Amino acid sequence: MAVLLEYMLSHRLSHASWWYAYYFWLFVAGFVILFSGFHVTGSRQTVIGAWWSKLTLRRHTWRPQKSWEKMMTRHFKHRQPSALPSDAQLFSLAIITIVIVAVTLAGPDYIAPKTRPSTMRAMIRRSEPVLTGPPTHDVNKDWWTVGDRTGLIAFALYPFVILLAVKAQPFAILSMPFVLQLNFDKLCRLHRYTGGVIWVLTALHVITWTVQLVKDKRSSCCEVPLWVFAWSYPKFLWGWSSFFFMTILFSSSLSIFREGHYEVFYGLHFFMIPLILITSALHHPPVAIWCWVALALWLAERIWRAVRFSWINGIYPREKSKSTTYGTRGRGVGSFSAGPYSELPTLHDDRSSIRPTSLYSNPSMPLISPDLRQFSNAPPPGYARADILPGNLIRLSVVSSRPFTWAPGQYALIRIPEISKFTSHPFTISSICDQATTERPPLVVLIAAKNGFTNDLWNLVNRKAKEGPQESTSLTSTGRSAILRTHVDGPFGSASRSRWAKFSTVVIIVGGSGVSFGLAIMQFLCLCMNGREAKSLSYSPGGFVHSAFRTTRVRFIWTVSEFAKIQWGASVIKRCMDLVGGNERSLQISIIVSFSRAKKTPDSLDVTSMRSAASSTTSFPISESPSTADLLNPTPESSTFGSLDTPLSQSSTLPADNEENYHPLDFTNFDGEDQSRTAAEDKLSSQIQKAGAVRRRATMHRKATMELQRRATAKQEAEIVRSPDADPNLEAQGFLSPEITSSPPSGSLLLTPEGDKESGYFPSDPKQPTSARSVGFAEPAVMVEDPEEPAIHMSDKDMHLADMDPEEAAAVKFLSEYARHGSLRDIKKIESILKAEKAMSHGALAVACCGPLALTAAVRKAVAAQIDPGAIAKGDMSGSISLMSEEFDY
Repeated sequence: MAVLLEYMLSHRLSHASWWYAYYFWLFVAGFVILFSGFHVTGSRQTVIGAWWSKLTLRRHTWRPQKSWEKMMTRHFKHRQPSALPSDAQLFSLAIITIVIVAVTLAGPDYIAPKTRPSTMRAMIRRSEPVLTGPPTHDVNKDWWTVGDRTGLIAFALYPFVILLAVKAQPFAILSMPFVLQLNFDKLCRLHRYTGGVIWVLTALHVITWTVQLVKDKRSSCCEVPLWVFAWSYPKFLWGWSSFFFMTILFSSSLSIFREGHYEVFYGLHFFMIPLILITSALHHPPVAIWCWVALALWLAERIWRAVRFSWINGIYPREKSKSTTYGTRGRGVGSFSAGPYSELPTLHDDRSSIRPTSLYSNPSMPLISPDLRQFSNAPPPGYARADILPGNLIRLSVVSSRPFTWAPGQYALIRIPEISKFTSHPFTISSICDQATTERPPLVVLIAAKNGFTNDLWNLVNRKAKEGPQESTSLTSTGRSAILRTHVDGPFGSASRSRWAKFSTVVIIVGGSGVSFGLAIMQFLCLCMNGREAKSLSYSPGGFVHSAFRTTRVRFIWTVSEFAKIQWGASVIKRCMDLVGGNERSLQISIIVSFSRAKKTPDSLDVTSMRSAASSTTSFPISESPSTADLLNPTPESSTFGSLDTPLSQSSTLPADNEENYHPLDFTNFDGEDQSRTAAEDKLSSQIQKAGAVRRRATMHRKATMELQRRATAKQEAEIVRSPDADPNLEAQGFLSPEITSSPPSGSLLLTPEGDKESGYFPSDPKQPTSARSVGFAEPAVMVEDPEEPAIHMSDKDMHLADMDPEEAAAVKFLSEYARHGSLRDIKKIESILKAEKAMSHGALAVACCGPLALTAAVRKAVAAQIDPGAIAKGDMSGSISLMSEEFDY
């Protein structure tokens, strides 16, 4: 053992050789200081910043032709294309790789403590078969020196990889407002890559030292390799233990395992990280400081989060009265009957148990249910209300036990003890934190059922929704809701760094369940345009430069695969429209349904035909004619609904020379989402589509009638002015603006005291009471029905399957006017939208994007193409476009 100990001491890097690890950290510090300066001073919107964004925003995707052909058949499951990280992330990975390679290979591995100039120039190799003392000269490259140096750099990377992984401030230094303000969602790839580099360096360390120990032999024992004796050396065993734990962690982090077994991956991370750091420190104590620093950072952040988690969620929640029963909306309501629908199947019953023919037996119930339920929407503190929505989606509305704030677009970690007591999962918050309200704002997330936790949640909510109200801590409602004990942690996410206030126009492009991010941003912007202080909405972008709120226009584009899915965001979108008074110059909504298999409707008629049809008692022909002009070229002069009367082409295809082919679900469905639907969902989609077509026709009818009024009024005024016998008192009596003598077509709604008559938008009734769900918003609009509008009916069972409350049903019906068949599957179309918005903007633009991989990649390319550094150099800030994206494929 003494000989082996002496051997190991003689094969150890000198303190002078440790400078390679210090060089790495000096580079990291300089890089962070440089880019933090750009962030806190708001220098990203300069010409240099524009060039940087133009060159680094793009993300390259590809899909094999064979895979494309299979997906175009009905029997092949849809998958998103493969993709590289963005060019900016690739650049960061390339830089970090170059630096790590440089500090690992450049220069002599072993630097003698007191090197004479002559020995620095002559890299003398050792002459002894087995080194028995520390070298007195520099050693360029040898098996043991390479092994020692790779091990040293691996140790130096431990604090770095932990720093990239921690989420909570103040330990997540890179997420601090006056640093980079980048959280784990943007640093995750770099974290995983650095972890992989550590494993590679450690593997090289193991290999090179194995070779060295096999080469060196102990002559007194018949030339037996030192490798044999090394197994009796404790530090040698600690090293192998560390490499074993690291290999397990590295293997479980591969996407093929992580995506299918997230809970196992999470658990292994929790237990393996301290084991790796402790065994590494015991393996080589001279440089163990790197391990102890990393372990201290990891433990401190974990303890801090555990304390905060316990405080937010309440370690000892107050006991509820056993006589209290929680009903549909979660508040104590005493006894509550399940109601007439308790025996009926829910919208998301097992598909094999629902017979489509049973859904159409009694088509007598209107789309808006008269069953007005008198319970609060908010669950009790510490609980969440889980609503089942079409498209296999759960809307989870959480009220934390104690105050919990978040910035627009951030995400939270959700834990439901009934599913898992230890693991939590990240979901983007679709609501905003309005600190000006007296009630605690609910944290709302949209969760698409896939596999693992989301599938377990789906099954749990379905089971409890069938059970009806119970006297327990997890109480359910009739139809589609359940009250669940829920824990939250956070908030996290780099969305807090976005300076929304300085942009003149914000374009929000979202796909499928990625609408969560878009809804949060839209609510924040509309409230601010309505006069609210941004700080009261938890807006704190950091930095030294803050500007007044400049945003005057928001363009919201949402692409979904089915009409029924507009229910996901209907209430929020409707309230945002209330905030801006239906003014398209402030908020323009476009909902593109790209893959609905609902029955097609006849081509549109001209305005005259529509006007005639509107005055008759027969049902309207429904317009679904494809066109792109109005949607891609929004002008302030166009009405709110004008852009929707001519939707994106449903049959449009990409040019032959386009670099990619897009599947209809590429912009709407994340990988793993269930594409099947129940008959009830199909019928709901059909009802929404028909309601939207009827409302569009009524709007066009109103606009045509108002145009006739305007022309008749102008004609009468002109005749009065031209008449030489005109009574001069007529003007004073108000006859220059007489009412139209001819009665307008029946059913028209022409004159209202308020609202946008041109667009057909009518604001909310201010006398209506405020509900818990609409805290911080203007009241939901009163639905103004055209007296001659054909009634939209659903059977009792269909209405139960949809099971919307009246406010939400009204919002869905109102929003149906904005939902049209179409396609956004062409980058050129996105570029046209951005180009049109640039032409109308009076300053810099921002694009907020969230959705499947294909959508975010397409938006990135379109934004990069429209950035114009030359315009910025001339003082035209419309050439500046900033992208804020929330991406889930990391």
